Amino acid sequence: MWEGVTVQRVSYDAEVYRLSTSEQELEADQVIVVTGSYHIPKRHLLAHQLPASILQLDARDYRSPASLPAGPVLVVGSGQSGCQVAEDLFLNLDQADAVYCRIRSNIDAWIPCWEPSPGEDTGLDLSKHPLAAVIRCMGYSSDFRWINAPVFDGSGLPAHHRGVTRTPGLNFIGLPWLHTWGSGRLFGVATDACYLAELIARRGEQDSS
Repeated sequence: MWEGVTVQRVSYDAEVYRLSTSEQELEADQVIVVTGSYHIPKRHLLAHQLPASILQLDARDYRSPASLPAGPVLVVGSGQSGCQVAEDLFLNLDQADAVYCRIRSNIDAWIPCWEPSPGEDTGLDLSKHPLAAVIRCMGYSSDFRWINAPVFDGSGLPAHHRGVTRTPGLNFIGLPWLHTWGSGRLFGVATDACYLAELIARRGEQDSS
């Protein structure tokens, strides 16, 4: 196992996978892609029109309230990350792990978030209510362009059955709904990993017999 090595390209060539990494070129019969599917932060199309004086961050770059400039902060998005960031800002405490665990344990329940008062939405007038920072929590899109193999559908996502693609030896783990709801989460990936490991082991025994 190598740490700190970046896989830059994977190509399928005559039943062998060629991997270009930050250290060296490699060949492999089996490749398991465990990068998940949350690669590129989604951003609002009009984000570039905000004044340059406003600090804009993606959720993955947020660390703590102390890392933000003084003043009002707008959190865009109300999923897990958005709720966690908003609660951390409200508490002004470094309780990210505890907040995450609480959200995870109640993921199927309604997560209370701030809601505007009933009435007409007048928008946000930055001239009257200047912002110090905007934290984008709008989710992520996938980017598998570094894999050169005929396994992707029209939307750029891998076509598979329980992580096994139609190209022999190329498999995926950690994708949302790869097999179950928990497949794309740390606490649910073990079942898929065991299934795939057993499948690869059986194939190895068949090839050697």
